[in-house]
Amino acid sequence: MKQVLKAVLVCLVVGAAVLVVWAVASRPDSPEPPRPLPDTAVMVHGRPTTCSELFGQPCDFGLQSAFNRWGPGLGPFVDSGVLGPYAERIGFVASAKLSLDACALSHTTGKTVLEFVEQAQRQHPDAGSPELFPFWNRTRQTLCPLVTRTVDDGTASGEGDAASLVAGDTVLVPVEFRRVAGLALVDRRGAGCFCVGAGRVADR
Repeated sequence: MKQVLKAVLVCLVVGAAVLVVWAVASRPDSPEPPRPLPDTAVMVHGRPTTCSELFGQPCDFGLQSAFNRWGPGLGPFVDSGVLGPYAERIGFVASAKLSLDACALSHTTGKTVLEFVEQAQRQHPDAGSPELFPFWNRTRQTLCPLVTRTVDDGTASGEGDAASLVAGDTVLVPVEFRRVAGLALVDRRGAGCFCVGAGRVADR
């Protein structure tokens, strides 16, 4: 009888150990957090300024990435007045944050102005769509224009930089956007639409 009980006890212990090993092995790996980005200093109003210095607190990965990429153009863009009276009311820092948010979302596949408005209103509950549309529209025209190269059959082949375009390329560009880095772009859609228009790069 003792032999049977001992055998049962051994089986239970072995079975429990197997279950623990199986549970640990089958658990999905936790995604590694993104590596911290350098808090790069860019010129803002004539002074080297980092993301954390501009916004008064450490920037998360998304904001730091946007700042490192488009930060050099923030000063002239926000100060140009194209963002409208709401930007003047909330000031440079808040307008710069909304502009970088718009850039980051517009360069993320599947994100539209609706996601931008929803995100912006969490920071600025008093802002309506008319106040926020200029941030979405103007950033994509000036601060962070999205240029997508397409092939002859009209299918997109991926986002590209303006400098890599050659004469005859078909591109998708924000409406009202006429030139990218000296290349003339022809817009086939009407002005005022928050969408993209198709065009061809003309000879330089």
